[in-house]
Amino acid sequence: MLWNQFIQQKLEPRVLNWLAQRGFHLIKQNWRYRYDQIDIIATCADQLHFIGITTRNYPEVGLSEQGITRRKMRSFLEASQLYLKRHPEWKEVIIDVLTVTVIKEEPADFILVKNIRVD
Repeated sequence: MLWNQFIQQKLEPRVLNWLAQRGFHLIKQNWRYRYDQIDIIATCADQLHFIGITTRNYPEVGLSEQGITRRKMRSFLEASQLYLKRHPEWKEVIIDVLTVTVIKEEPADFILVKNIRVD
């Protein structure tokens, strides 16, 4: 199975289910503006969350949020700013990174790092 097919068929539904079980309500999935993309836009406890998703193959070392490159984070932030311009009703925004560990094409572990600080 190609990686993109795997993501669409197996991973995305499980990620959305996992987030829903934790109180997140989906607003948009794979929201794009030109070349920039936000993987998931959701709400939780009346706060807007921009969630970047990264996958890891077992075993890997390092911090979960290290799976997002500078280029992806820059693109993610630019798309986030544009989304906020179009939806100014949101005053509090949180940037999260969800890392999914994959073993033999099966999602095995989810780690959500909330409120990533970008300097």
